[in-house]
Amino acid sequence: MEVFLPLFFDSHCHWNDGSIDAQEVLRQAERCVEASVGAVLVAGYDVESSVRGAELARKGVGAVSVLASAGLHPHDASQWGRGVMEDLVGLLEMPHVRALGEIGLDFWYYNSPRDRQLECFEAQLQLAEDLKKPVILHIRDGKEPEDRAFPLAFDVLRGFAGSGDVKGVLHCFSGGVAEARRGLDLGFMISFAGPLTYPKSEESRRVCSYVPSDMLLLETDSPYLAPRSRRGKRNEPAYVVEVYHEAAKVRGVDVDTLGRLVWSNGERLFGPIPKGVSGAVGGGEAREL
Repeated sequence: MEVFLPLFFDSHCHWNDGSIDAQEVLRQAERCVEASVGAVLVAGYDVESSVRGAELARKGVGAVSVLASAGLHPHDASQWGRGVMEDLVGLLEMPHVRALGEIGLDFWYYNSPRDRQLECFEAQLQLAEDLKKPVILHIRDGKEPEDRAFPLAFDVLRGFAGSGDVKGVLHCFSGGVAEARRGLDLGFMISFAGPLTYPKSEESRRVCSYVPSDMLLLETDSPYLAPRSRRGKRNEPAYVVEVYHEAAKVRGVDVDTLGRLVWSNGERLFGPIPKGVSGAVGGGEAREL
């Protein structure tokens, strides 16, 4: 039996993506073990993906601890309605479903109209407040000045976060120091993904150095946004280690210390993260997702 010493937490991935089958999830979990990635959070983006993530978290994947979230992404905000809300509530009552998300505003693509995005965002924030769940936020500005999502999102969040009943993380953060400051002031953690490693991401590195130690998370957002050494290829949770190395360099700390710090931050936001679910590589079996 191989000893597995988990160190790194991927705070946002999509093992629930329809392009990744059960066998590939297991293969990626084995590569996580080789890279000392001990835990992942599988983020939902609609009801179907949230169900898949919840099942992965319930059953486990090899030696990797799996948490899940459930929510409706702004791209799919037009689907919002009573039925979707009831489905999400059912999922959020499961013990391994630790957060509501990913939710927010995306004015880059406008896959759903602005008014529907706002309606869906506010309704899910209210749900998070009612259920006392942290939220995972997807906020992306558009191309034009009038399509800035961050200011509007912060205006909405102020009505919820001000009460102290809603907390969460700005995932795959794409704003600057000013936006980070506003998010931090509202009590939200900041998470960075593969783009932190890109040569032209000087602003992201500045923000990463600015974020307080107890408010930092790191992620892959896989299968998207692979880090620099694998850019253009399919991303996976094992590659979060490259993000950790870049963040450690930016912040002037060693990577092991950063690993323990982010794990602790993840537990503070999402609750306890078990270490070494099965204690051995390949401890799970292929299951339908």
